[in-house]
Amino acid sequence: MNRSLKIFRCTELYTPALEVERTCILVENSRIRELLTPSEAMRIPNAELIDLSGRLVGPGLVDIHCHGAMGSDFADGSTEDISIAAIHHLRKGTTTLLATVGSCTLPEMQQVCTTTRSLMKKIPNLAGVHLEGPYFSLKWFGCHLREMIRNPEREEWSQLEPHGDLIRLVTLAPELPGALEFIRHFTRGGTVFSIGHSNAGWEEIQASIDAGLSHSTHYFCAMPTAHRINRILFPGVQESILMSDRMSTEIIGDGIHVGGRLVEFVYRFKGPQKTALVSDALRGVGCPPGDYAFGPRNGKLCRLLDKPRVGVVPDDPEKLASSAIVLSDALKILGDETKLPLSDLWEMASLTPARILHVDKHKGSIAPGKDADILALAPARTVTEVFVGGKRVSDNKN
Repeated sequence: MNRSLKIFRCTELYTPALEVERTCILVENSRIRELLTPSEAMRIPNAELIDLSGRLVGPGLVDIHCHGAMGSDFADGSTEDISIAAIHHLRKGTTTLLATVGSCTLPEMQQVCTTTRSLMKKIPNLAGVHLEGPYFSLKWFGCHLREMIRNPEREEWSQLEPHGDLIRLVTLAPELPGALEFIRHFTRGGTVFSIGHSNAGWEEIQASIDAGLSHSTHYFCAMPTAHRINRILFPGVQESILMSDRMSTEIIGDGIHVGGRLVEFVYRFKGPQKTALVSDALRGVGCPPGDYAFGPRNGKLCRLLDKPRVGVVPDDPEKLASSAIVLSDALKILGDETKLPLSDLWEMASLTPARILHVDKHKGSIAPGKDADILALAPARTVTEVFVGGKRVSDNKN
């Protein structure tokens, strides 16, 4: 048997488009070599056969906004905490992940970057860091610690430059003093900038797009709508995002932060190519209901409820605070609560976020030349197998 060759035999394959004829995946070493028909696959000698018949098979998921799991938050910064959170999401189908850091101190951000870099060769789904904050509007800081919110001053962000290659995504309020300089400087190194927790107006948003901003964080959440100035109604952040063809967006896929009808609403404007699904997972994912810190362990306390299962701010329980899902849960939840086809939902959770991060050359779809990151679901859309680079990660029986 040729151990470098594997054939994944599938009966229902999403690339993420539904593949009708070439439903077998030929993998050589860690890459996809080609897609084959079942009869073509039978003629490949000495390949290891992995039978995924009866499952829904598609690309591993790409989560660009995920804070933690199993009691650990990426902002904790330790090898143990980052490993625990990343591996939990890997076993649930997220084969590419950004360690997302809530608003905290500069040393805490630096520590997360240092630890993440040291783990990237050991934990295969770790792909970099997403800084969600601390450069936010004081009107829209959500469940982040207020005392951490500040302007993006060059004296501070210049100290993040040694980690520029690792910081793949930054969420900020682009109207803040110094934001445009920060955007221009780091986009030259490949960092993607996203508007979030912002009170920017139309003109400020257009200026930030011209500077390099291209994405928007958790649509509808901590995001103002149209407002009047001298009695004239002007677009807020929500409307500006929908009106701009140069911007992608993301939706927390728990069906709670954004209900099914409103997921369909955003989809009508942006389509699956510019609408990503994210988990925005709280450290309480995989844990019983209770109180959990958002961000570092000294962060703002959030309460994980059971019904509905979601994080809230304890002293204002109508205010949501991150989700309690892994990204693969969104395929089932939104499959049940929307009329969107599985192929589009799968694209929104794999190829679209890979495009947003500019890693779609190797990630996000089942295609020749790409990494053999493969997810298999039961017909009920629960995870059964996960593969990274063609190697089995997990046999889930959930």
